[in-house]
Amino acid sequence: MKVTRSIVRGVHATAATLIPADDVQAEPRHLREAVSKAVGSRYGDEALSDQTLIRRKALDEAPEWSCRWTRKDLAEELHRSGRNGLDLTELIGDRYATAAARIWCHGSYSSARIMPGLPQHKGLSIGGRPWLWLWMDDDTQINPTVIQAAYAN
Repeated sequence: MKVTRSIVRGVHATAATLIPADDVQAEPRHLREAVSKAVGSRYGDEALSDQTLIRRKALDEAPEWSCRWTRKDLAEELHRSGRNGLDLTELIGDRYATAAARIWCHGSYSSARIMPGLPQHKGLSIGGRPWLWLWMDDDTQINPTVIQAAYAN
């Protein structure tokens, strides 16, 4: 298996959601544990050797470590790494199918179409990806235009 930049971004984005955003001093084990859980969540069906390869690559490309970080800081750095190359303002004005495809190809997030009266997606998608919410201009159309995009918390 070839570990691409999009796979690493996705692991970082998922790992960021698994780290509690509190003021507890961050330790290297917090990063390792979050990356391991993220790899298991996203690539649990892959061979163990491939999972190990992904885990190593994600840890190698993790943000530079600072001993002054809290777990909140670590989660923010991983979010930043996972969002690298995905500009939400570029999604505005695209058709839903085009925006969803761009999000999927980026590798970090799953798109969620937000419709009035329905609950918003929380947590991780079935594929282990964090959600990126998209609001549409006309919910009656099959492929409406994106008018707003935001990262789910």
